[in-house]
Amino acid sequence: DNAKWKKPVANNFELSFAEKTFVRFEYHLVKLSLLNYRSFLSSENPLAYALMAKMDYNRKEQARMKADFLRLILGCPVDPAKKSLLVDFVETYVPLAGNELDEFEHMIQTEQQYQEIEQMVTVYEQRGIDRGIEKGIEKGKRNMLLRLLRKKFGELPGELEVAVGKIEMPEQLDQLSLAMLDATSLDEFLKLLPVASE
Repeated sequence: DNAKWKKPVANNFELSFAEKTFVRFEYHLVKLSLLNYRSFLSSENPLAYALMAKMDYNRKEQARMKADFLRLILGCPVDPAKKSLLVDFVETYVPLAGNELDEFEHMIQTEQQYQEIEQMVTVYEQRGIDRGIEKGIEKGKRNMLLRLLRKKFGELPGELEVAVGKIEMPEQLDQLSLAMLDATSLDEFLKLLPVASE
């Protein structure tokens, strides 16, 4: 979390009964927001560059800080899968919007030191477009299944719509659409839903 704890948090957990301790866990407590990112700039551990996203830095400079975190990660000698994981961490915990996003995009397009980031962002944008297309197809199939069910069986119970709404795999929606054609009653169709059987 981003809060600055006012009271120290225990670094252990005990399970006791009748003045006897049965279990005691001790662990190393790390509060990222209490750490200054500058202390880790010379680190050779790529994970430190991602964790900087949760450390203490000037939030007014968030756009540039994000660009710097990403630049450090992309310069690490680790395989692409690990880099992608570290980049995802920064993308998750340093979201930008409005003026900050405009500032970030301007920096990576105009400043030489961020050239590699611009190429990476282009790849991520394409991934986002692809994901959006997949989500659109999934939503279309879900809506079509519900329309066909209403046409065949009339008004649908709310729990059925919720159950169909939880199905995320397009292939499963296809299978249910075909099964709906053979179902002779709504109860028969409900037995086919994976959520209904859980």
